[in-house]
Amino acid sequence: MIGSGSKGTDNLPWGHLLITNIKLSIRGVYRGVSHKHLQIYLTEFCYLLNRSFWEGQIFDRLLYSCTMATTVTYAKLTQ
Repeated sequence: MIGSGSKGTDNLPWGHLLITNIKLSIRGVYRGVSHKHLQIYLTEFCYLLNRSFWEGQIFDRLLYSCTMATTVTYAKLTQ
């Protein structure tokens, strides 16, 4: 089988690292994530991972996000 065993981890080291980090995040910080909210947590994880490559743009992106964000009420969070 292609990509199985130790050769598979050699071919895609970043892929395996990403999957491991996602699993650790869900088991640790986001333990007990329901299936309903899983996609939101995965989206946040991807954003945080990608953000680490934008060091020069962090402040500008923060300002943009703050000005474009809508208010989330408690009722929306608990739907």
